[in-house]
Amino acid sequence: MPETYRASTSLTRRPRRHARYDRVAEAAAPVLDRLCRKISWPSDLMVPAGDRMLIAESSQTHTPFLINAGGIGYHVNWLLTAVGRVYLAHCPSQERDQLLQRLRKTGRPEDRLAHEPKRLERILEETRQRGYGIRDPGFVGGFYGAAPQDDGLAAIALPLVDRRRVHGSINILWVKTAFTIEEFATGHLFNLQAAAQEIIESLHRTERARLRS
Repeated sequence: MPETYRASTSLTRRPRRHARYDRVAEAAAPVLDRLCRKISWPSDLMVPAGDRMLIAESSQTHTPFLINAGGIGYHVNWLLTAVGRVYLAHCPSQERDQLLQRLRKTGRPEDRLAHEPKRLERILEETRQRGYGIRDPGFVGGFYGAAPQDDGLAAIALPLVDRRRVHGSINILWVKTAFTIEEFATGHLFNLQAAAQEIIESLHRTERARLRS
């Protein structure tokens, strides 16, 4: 079973190296819940976890739609997902290089793009120009290390950019037959942008309070 990763119940038990992402998950939880109540479609917060990304928070349990995309504690790949691509497109180049070096060693099909640096850079530049991440056209869903599983979903994603740091990525998931990517982004990208900004501001408030204490 995947490990539950909800900061409000685990801050005292997790290793110190996870403290940063615990704070991000704690900041994101109420924001993603409010976003889901507003637009009905669910969101996830993804954070780095070595050669994969971890679902650290999610509002999937609040959506009225039937969504089967895992939950807190599940892992997804970096190079084919909307959340992974948008993170890599905006993180510092040194961090990106280190992540890609790690992915080149896995031998997994979902990490094959790490061996095609020119093609990958074109994809990341397209992501920057578009303003949000999307799934690879050939990616149908599924979890890291498992066989592909068509979840019937599409996603748009944004990075949680804080000065020169990226804390993670947040997405919105929807049933792909309901809207094209362009239609959905037109209707909901501004909501996702507002949520990302709210999470960053919450992290700033937490950091200021920590420094005062």
